[in-house]
Amino acid sequence: MKNVTVLWALVVMMAMLFTGQAVAEEVTGCPLGLKKGEFWVKSQTTYLYAERALWTNEPGEKAVMMDMPENWHQRLTKSNLRLGYGITDRLDIGLVMAYFDKHVWKGKHKQKPNGTWFVNESNKEGQGFGDIWLSAKYKIVADKQHIEAISLGAGFRLDASDDCEVTKGIGSGAKAFRAVLLTHEHFGQFHFCNHLYYEWQGGRRGIDVRNQKGELVKWEKSGQNIGDKIGYKFNVEYCISKDATIWAHLGLIGWHKFEDQDCDGVSIDRSDRYEHSVFPKLVWLPEGPAQEHHKIFLGVRCPYKYRKDFESHVIPVLGMMWTWGGDSG
Repeated sequence: MKNVTVLWALVVMMAMLFTGQAVAEEVTGCPLGLKKGEFWVKSQTTYLYAERALWTNEPGEKAVMMDMPENWHQRLTKSNLRLGYGITDRLDIGLVMAYFDKHVWKGKHKQKPNGTWFVNESNKEGQGFGDIWLSAKYKIVADKQHIEAISLGAGFRLDASDDCEVTKGIGSGAKAFRAVLLTHEHFGQFHFCNHLYYEWQGGRRGIDVRNQKGELVKWEKSGQNIGDKIGYKFNVEYCISKDATIWAHLGLIGWHKFEDQDCDGVSIDRSDRYEHSVFPKLVWLPEGPAQEHHKIFLGVRCPYKYRKDFESHVIPVLGMMWTWGGDSG
């Protein structure tokens, strides 16, 4: 297991902040879980128009986050759909799909046979569904004095995207397994909802692409082992309306992906990525606080520390969550 020390540090952090209106983890869902026979739908759309990119003007130097180079462009709309179903009052299952609309124009340093360098620009545009996640979650603690739920979840990622989509960054081309700890607490007027996960990622499948001469060659990332990933969200919520239908949320959310490895198991230098953000949002409960799984929310993710291929200062997020059946009506 890679970077076990970092994982344990995050576990300790979670314990210190163990202190949610629940906020769903992307793969395994809400820590409160679902009642037996309850069907759950969550949809969330994120829009990113990049303002910064990971780049260096000199080949061989360490890439840094800088303002978008001239002529570069990146636009991404990602819409997630998560479906869940309560097997019992403590156990639920889920399925997650994501649809991407992506357009990227960027450059990459290339070296000619004579040793000179040039910037090769590429234009990639695509729409389609990415990977599919299957998940299950079990609520191990329920309805204690201040702790409404402690749950353990697991998800398995199917590399469902076709080869063409994977080369455009729509889908990973690799399987993965995610283990998640989720909690939901309240203290007076404040509610807390947290999650922490570790994700083991596998190797990308072999993909053939055509080079500039029209010849079939192996895609440059074929066979690479994707670095494992850790992620977290610590969220505090407070009611701001007399009828308890409008809530203000403030979250700290982030992830870190460790370095990839080549086909021989050698780490690929500078391939790690991370993002840490502040995430304020407003949540509307149209049917009141008794139906806290019936909500519409609007927020903005504001990254403050990051190393990614592309990033924006403000990333709007719009979503909804709804349940039917069981005892929810």
